[in-house]
Amino acid sequence: MLKPRFRSVLCVLATAMMLVALARPNFGQEETFRDPLTGKTASTKRAGRPNRPALLKVTLTEDKSDFLLSIHLDVPPGGHTYSTDSGFSGATRIKLIQTEGVEPVEDKFASDHEPKIEFQDAEMVEKFKDAVTWQRRFRLKPDAKRSDIRILSQVRYQICDALSCTPYDETFFATAEAPAEVIASDPAKLVEFKGRFVPTTPTPPKVAEVEENSATAPKPFEITLVPQRGKVADPVKVLFRLSPEDAKPGQAALLSITMELDEGWHTFALNHDPKNSGLPTLIELTSLNGLKAAEDKFSPSLAPEIGTTKEGIQQRVHHKEITWTMPVSVEKSEYGLAGTLRYQICNEGQCRPLKGVPFELGHIAKVAAKLTPEPIKTVVTPTPPSATPGGEDGGPTYRGQKFEPRKDQDPESLGLFVVYAFLGGLILNVMPCVLPVIAIKVLSFVQQAGESRSRILLLNLTYSLGVIAVFLLLASLAILPNVVDLSWFFAKLGMDASKLDRWGGLFQMTGFQVAMSCLVFAMGLSLLGVFEIPVPGMIGSAAGHQHQEGPLGAFLTGIFATLLATPCSGPFLGVTLGWSVKQPAHITYLVWSVMGLGMASPYVLLGFFPGWVKFLPRPGNWMVTFKEVCGFILMGTVIFLMSSLKANWILPLLILLLAIGFSLWMIGHLYTINSPGRRRWTVRTFAAIVSGLGCWMAMGLADEKPGVHELPWQAFDGVKLKNELRQGRTVFVDFTADWCLACKSNKKLAYNTADTLERVKKHNIVTMKADWTDGSPAIEEWLTAFDSVSIPLAIIFPGDDPLHPIVLRDIVVKNELLRKLDEAVKIKSDVAKLTQR
Repeated sequence: MLKPRFRSVLCVLATAMMLVALARPNFGQEETFRDPLTGKTASTKRAGRPNRPALLKVTLTEDKSDFLLSIHLDVPPGGHTYSTDSGFSGATRIKLIQTEGVEPVEDKFASDHEPKIEFQDAEMVEKFKDAVTWQRRFRLKPDAKRSDIRILSQVRYQICDALSCTPYDETFFATAEAPAEVIASDPAKLVEFKGRFVPTTPTPPKVAEVEENSATAPKPFEITLVPQRGKVADPVKVLFRLSPEDAKPGQAALLSITMELDEGWHTFALNHDPKNSGLPTLIELTSLNGLKAAEDKFSPSLAPEIGTTKEGIQQRVHHKEITWTMPVSVEKSEYGLAGTLRYQICNEGQCRPLKGVPFELGHIAKVAAKLTPEPIKTVVTPTPPSATPGGEDGGPTYRGQKFEPRKDQDPESLGLFVVYAFLGGLILNVMPCVLPVIAIKVLSFVQQAGESRSRILLLNLTYSLGVIAVFLLLASLAILPNVVDLSWFFAKLGMDASKLDRWGGLFQMTGFQVAMSCLVFAMGLSLLGVFEIPVPGMIGSAAGHQHQEGPLGAFLTGIFATLLATPCSGPFLGVTLGWSVKQPAHITYLVWSVMGLGMASPYVLLGFFPGWVKFLPRPGNWMVTFKEVCGFILMGTVIFLMSSLKANWILPLLILLLAIGFSLWMIGHLYTINSPGRRRWTVRTFAAIVSGLGCWMAMGLADEKPGVHELPWQAFDGVKLKNELRQGRTVFVDFTADWCLACKSNKKLAYNTADTLERVKKHNIVTMKADWTDGSPAIEEWLTAFDSVSIPLAIIFPGDDPLHPIVLRDIVVKNELLRKLDEAVKIKSDVAKLTQR
């Protein structure tokens, strides 16, 4: 979702595009010119979110000679998860990491019931909307005993609602040690094992038996550090302390973790709900040596502050300083512990990703190889989605160590990488992303035929400077995050700074994609003759010798070509970019400059050898046809840019392009250079207004968050409706669809308003949404019952007179809706009075 500040910027830019276009009329008649920070959400439509976390349990049951591993997922109300269908990228993945003592009988896990098949984003998916259990049978190996059984498994799954999906990655470890007792009513011997999230540690999820005399050299009992992200420090200081240092067995000790935050920053409480934006703090103990936790949770020194965001979301946060403590009892003279603190910090303009800080205090024990399924008592807040097997996070490390590519795969020669950079830039000229602009350059080459050698050199060098300028800018964006923290600046603009230092990262931002789509669309209209781009010397709707390319136009064309090239990567480019960003700044600038020079080299050569231009056809009418063909190629480029947009942005962008197209048509056709100034400015003003209105409508439709006054909608169900009516409750049903613009207008102007929400809460009115987007026969039956063949349609069922509902058709005015709601409640009140008599 685009942030409000960047929305404004984008609207201003769209309007400014119109104003710039106003600078000159269509000389062909006479002489004849935001970024989002996205996630994991998926729809503008807000449905009920799961109101509790999913519960994953793993059990191992023994039946005769086989063992059955069962993975049970309890899906919260209003949510769903996906099947293990490998044809869908978001499917559940169950992986056996290691098995000892048993071998699988079946080749995969099978669910206890069939999933529901639905179409989602033109893709067939399989969903489970309630509890589901996957099972797989194992057989004891001939030479193994029951006590040898060990199964380590990993489950990757998603819990989704209509708006977003939350990924989970959990690892479980089960053994088959004999249980204390066998339940007589169940012939199967239940082997207990409760699954839990594996913390970020270099060991598997386990509690290890501590060998005698195995303690290592003691660590400090107090550590103060400032967490780093690359070369940039977080605006926090963390103090870990285990006190006292000399407690005797039987005495108490205290583990305390104090976080000091810079002014304006906050972190989230342990009990913060992750559905309310922001990840809760997680403190996990991964090793206890000579200690026993006296409590199973940490206590904050201060109660969390309850804050409300601009969207009306309540959050539990801490500012300035907060200390979390846990009492422990000492069991040995040498004691210590290890764990990980995970936190997220935010200020008014940005949030930084979850950060893990491992810590070790006191005497840390070595661990033996024997594993048991009992976890250390630990504080576990909602599972971060990055957990992976072996207790490691999803970062580019393995068992606590960084990957180091083999030297023969990653040569270190600067000269070789400079050659790679030049070749990679050269190949960009034939990438599909750049071909539309190259076609436009062909026109300028033809026009240059017969011109002076110095002018040809000037134009081609200027184009090359535009190309190299963009490469230098991208190099700066790649270097700056390691030198200075500018994330706050980009956050103010609604941009994700982490995407700016990657090749193609700009096209991961919705705002940039929208802006580029609008720019390419405008250039395409210019080539098709709708209007003339008012940039001196830029190829536009004038053809042939009537309009020559100028230095400014050549420079801007170079910039435009390079920006379009960023989604594409070719041979030599990937390895060169990856190597260059790890080098000192001057090396990075050198490599990226050479890359830009490689892309610009054909034009530099044409500048120095202008005779080559003579091999192109002479200027003539064929240029008009070729120019218009290029216009259609640019329209195809717009489709390519739109194909990678989020689904909720397709319609808004089409509306914005329609407004821009109409505005540019007005500028190109409703006046000429000889028209009176008053007429010209009148047309320009109306064109700017149309463009601004289109931008405003597009941003409104693309808004993914519900309004502050969103009614508590429930999915329509005929049986549930009748149950509510039997209880005497008034029910308001809105028949709507995603493709119904009038329905959206009713929701925004009449239904989801402060007055309507107040009235609904005051009278305890049930609100239901009957979604007819997919032409549901059940909903169509209700529409027919009320003599309606179209929507919008709203029906109010009075609680005590449901057989005489109030029907509202088509556009609904808020005051009318409030009056009808009061009327329905009054009917209920009047009936109640008659009953009392």
